[in-house]
Amino acid sequence: MKKGIFVIEIGTEELPYKQLKVISNELHINFIKELDKFNFIYKKIKNYYSSRRISLKIYNLKLKKHINETYLLNNFKIFNKYIVKINKNNYFNNIKKDNYKLIKYKKYIKEILAILVNKILHKIQKKTYMRWGNTNNRFIRPVHSLLVMLDKKIINIDIFNIKSSRSTFGHRFIGKKNIILKHADEYPEILFNKGKIIVEHKKRKEKIKNMIENKTNKINGKIKSENKLINEIAALTEWPIVLIGSFKKKYLYIPKEILIYIMKNLYKFIPVYNNNNILAPFFIFIINIEIKNYTKLIKEHEIVLCNRFKDVEFLINQDYKNSLEYHYLSLNNILFHNKLGTMLEKTQRIKNISLKVAKMINVDTINIKRAAILSKCDLLTRMVFEFPDMQGVIGMYHALKDGESKSIALSLKEQYYPTLFVKKVPSSRISLLLAMADKIDNLVGMIGINIYPKRGNDPFGLRRSAISIIKIIIHNKLLIDVKEIIRENKLLLNHYLFNVNVTNDVFNFLLKRMINLYNKEGHNKNYIHAIFCKNDKFFIDIDKKISAISYFYKSKTLNKLILTSKRIFKFLLKFNEKINKKIDTENLQNKYEILLVNNLYISKKKIKKLLQKKDYKNIIIELYFLNYIVENYLKNTMINDPIKIIRINRLTILKKILKLFSCICDLSLLNIN
Repeated sequence: MKKGIFVIEIGTEELPYKQLKVISNELHINFIKELDKFNFIYKKIKNYYSSRRISLKIYNLKLKKHINETYLLNNFKIFNKYIVKINKNNYFNNIKKDNYKLIKYKKYIKEILAILVNKILHKIQKKTYMRWGNTNNRFIRPVHSLLVMLDKKIINIDIFNIKSSRSTFGHRFIGKKNIILKHADEYPEILFNKGKIIVEHKKRKEKIKNMIENKTNKINGKIKSENKLINEIAALTEWPIVLIGSFKKKYLYIPKEILIYIMKNLYKFIPVYNNNNILAPFFIFIINIEIKNYTKLIKEHEIVLCNRFKDVEFLINQDYKNSLEYHYLSLNNILFHNKLGTMLEKTQRIKNISLKVAKMINVDTINIKRAAILSKCDLLTRMVFEFPDMQGVIGMYHALKDGESKSIALSLKEQYYPTLFVKKVPSSRISLLLAMADKIDNLVGMIGINIYPKRGNDPFGLRRSAISIIKIIIHNKLLIDVKEIIRENKLLLNHYLFNVNVTNDVFNFLLKRMINLYNKEGHNKNYIHAIFCKNDKFFIDIDKKISAISYFYKSKTLNKLILTSKRIFKFLLKFNEKINKKIDTENLQNKYEILLVNNLYISKKKIKKLLQKKDYKNIIIELYFLNYIVENYLKNTMINDPIKIIRINRLTILKKILKLFSCICDLSLLNIN
């Protein structure tokens, strides 16, 4: 058997799949940190997790050769409260008598590992975790077993009111109930052989994928990328078995989004498609147990799914008896918010805001009016009542059934884009107008009654609404005055609002989200701050400026402009004198000054045209050429001339230069790279 193999396994009740990987990685990272602190070295660490256990295996674990007494004593004092059954005096004495060599320290490797494990397990007992029994122990779920071994020996610890042992447990129904490890290196293979447990998440996932491929090949089908769902299923199972079921073809006339939603979200089934990527009347499901006869189980799953499809068929037919517009006035019976009126009022605001934005970007308003009126009508359908997440999708199919145009119908679905799960932005002008109007109304309404997100708490999705607005504007390159839209929305909501600063608050809220987006994309905070200092009202301008500055960032071109800007800024700060509004051309004293002023006027005209085109890259290039003349001027001209009229004129020239240099952003705020 190999030496230096350490294993820890925490056996629990069923763990929430979303937290499995997180807590497994946390255990892994903490072990890496603590092993280093305790002067351990190792070859590699592998972490495992399944629905009822989190474990970790370390290979070739041993102590470093050089350890000093002070290090050992300090660590003992820090972690003394976690130590189990160790004689403190004997521990210190043995270290001292041995003249700080490793041989005596090795005798206590089990005790040292006990300290280390105790520290880590106490560290991951978070306040948000649950308590059970009569203790203050906390973990993500109640702990039932604790296996901690180094080679053949048990590392004795007592935590969660459980003493560590060399035993673990297999699959609840088909595995051995109590599995004893003689050596730590038997883990995890012994779980596979005796316990019917595939403890490694990656192997379970690969097994599921391979079995799905085998099953779908037999019916000439395939699945789309379902990585998230397969990850979830792999986390929920320990011995996955893949099965395939079918349903009647007649149900395929039901909107595919609804069929897919039911299969994936309600039952964790995986939809099957034919080779043309069209939904096929088959589904994949995964169970966590081996049985002799799967036919009956498949039939039961088919009945459950078909019964649900039958219910959907009934609800759709009932909804189609009335047009979508039939529900319009009934929206007055649904509250948007108890302080912000009804959904009918919101719909009317969406219409007005959509029309306002449409005028800004020259879009025809006839279809927008119709789309806005129908935008929230599906909230009163039986289908949305049954499947709230399907609002918009239901509206789209209902509108098509009523004979509405495809663009109007599509806008009813895409008004909610982008979402947490759908990253794409609306594909048509009508869609994006509805989406923007809806989300701006959410922001103005909620912030207008002083409802803001707090840390991780954002029940009304205001951050997501803000990010969606920004993405829609930038992706579609829309020249929209967002502040003007906010003001318009404020007027429509005015009788409900009591936050007098709502316009600025909403606009600043959007800007903060925008800054966060650029930071996440890896843009330098320094130049983001310099650009946002300009207080542009058009988001597309901000985006283009960031693109231009990032293009030249760390280049000589931009560095020279930054140096000159900082130098001029310092000059202007130094002289506390009133500067003229215009340059006095009659008081230009030397050829450098005359050349500079002439080129300043020429560059100003060029830059004015480039600003109209939003061509910020060429503006930087134009400024770079002007900068050469500015540098010569500063080198050969004394700004602090004793004659006041000349000095003031030169300061005026510098101010005009700085203003031109700052037409994109405040260059004096940037750092040299």
